[in-house]
Amino acid sequence: MSAPNRKAEVEKAFAGLTIHPKTEADDGRRQNLCAVGQYLNTLDAGQWGCLVKTDQGNKIPADILVWKPTREHFDVITGDGGPTWIACGTVPKPEWVWRAIPDGPAPEPPGTSTPIPDAENWHKKLLALAEFDAALAVRVAEAEAALTEIRRQIADMKPCACQPVTVQTGEKLWHTHTVTTCGPQEVAK
Repeated sequence: MSAPNRKAEVEKAFAGLTIHPKTEADDGRRQNLCAVGQYLNTLDAGQWGCLVKTDQGNKIPADILVWKPTREHFDVITGDGGPTWIACGTVPKPEWVWRAIPDGPAPEPPGTSTPIPDAENWHKKLLALAEFDAALAVRVAEAEAALTEIRRQIADMKPCACQPVTVQTGEKLWHTHTVTTCGPQEVAK
């Protein structure tokens, strides 16, 4: 059975996508390829997949979908990043294989950068970071106020004229005192 002509469906799938022109990384195009493939798979029982060039380090072209039953492959993204439907025939090399399109982010070859999360996720993360930053600023201000008070108390301390007390072990032990007064200390024997 030949692959169905899905030109109209590819164009429909692109309706809500951002157009990504060809780049070295092609992350945006891979995201679109994944979205288009996922949409076509809802129509064709999961028969659409990515092309993986195992003889080229598992490279995944960012514009090709493969029909699993016949290994026909189709260019579905133009160089400018828009939709197209160009039949390219049967995959020409046995080393080039079909791979299922994942439900999540677009697949990418090893060693490439990860896709950038969408703007809504970035916005949520930035809002959470701003809230954390505000809470941290309050805590820093409280710590600075406490440190200022400790420094004031130290500055108000009067020098102590107390003598060290020797305990049985021969170690010297200085007694503790309050800010304004010193009193004799007894050493437990």
